[in-house]
Amino acid sequence: TNELLKKSNLISENFSDAEHDVLLSTGEQVACSLIAGRLIHNGFKSRSWLAWQIPIITNGKPKIIDPMLRIQFLYIKFTQNELFQ
Repeated sequence: TNELLKKSNLISENFSDAEHDVLLSTGEQVACSLIAGRLIHNGFKSRSWLAWQIPIITNGKPKIIDPMLRIQFLYIKFTQNELFQ
């Protein structure tokens, strides 16, 4: 993630917040996938979830308006034994 920030600063000193979010999310996606892969290797059920795969409602700012939607979605996946698929 730090390397991505360095690259963005080399390209432009006025990256928008939205573009920084997009850029940094790629590093987070890689980390989530690697952690899930290692957990599977160690015999655990695991699956990474990206934000677009879980219903999230925001007001255009990085603040979740209704966190219960996310919790309900995960609960349904868990109870249907689909959380790790």
